[in-house]
Amino acid sequence: MLAENPAFFYAFQGDNINIFWADETSRMNYNYFGDTVKLDMFYMNNYKVPFAAFTGLNHHRQQVLFGCALLLNESDSTFVRLIQTWLHVMSGRFPISITDEHRIDSANLVFDGYVNATTTLQFLIKQYGKAVAGWHEKELKADYDTTSRYACFEDTITHGKQAADIYTKFQEKLVQTLANPATKIEESGTITSY
Repeated sequence: MLAENPAFFYAFQGDNINIFWADETSRMNYNYFGDTVKLDMFYMNNYKVPFAAFTGLNHHRQQVLFGCALLLNESDSTFVRLIQTWLHVMSGRFPISITDEHRIDSANLVFDGYVNATTTLQFLIKQYGKAVAGWHEKELKADYDTTSRYACFEDTITHGKQAADIYTKFQEKLVQTLANPATKIEESGTITSY
């Protein structure tokens, strides 16, 4: 991946090797949407390897990935090194909050449909690219949907609907005014009647 994308970052940590990686999109997503971060963990049962994903939500309320890791264990020192490495990759910018979630025998939600608890490490690497492409496609579709249709009010109070009605009536009158150009009826000195 590094040959294909020079902004791809990876790190091997410790004697028994923990692996962390983040691609350019993960780093960009964190720059835009990294206020709150969830460290989501699940276990790949074939190897009893904890898999970690740093995730957040984008402007469409879709999950986005900020980085991943395969860990040898769940010791405090492993998590300290993992978070230090992740923060280094994210230019030292701390999120407002970090929460964590651990799952036993179930796939990480961000990779739902791409991997599960019995996925092999080799298959995980292949599916990672497919998952990232799938999320990107969903975000592009949501961007298109947002820009190609009228805004919806999520206002349960009538204020938003009233404002929309007033604006619509104003817009209709403005269009009528522009469609009917003024005709000069009379001109008397400095006074002109239309």
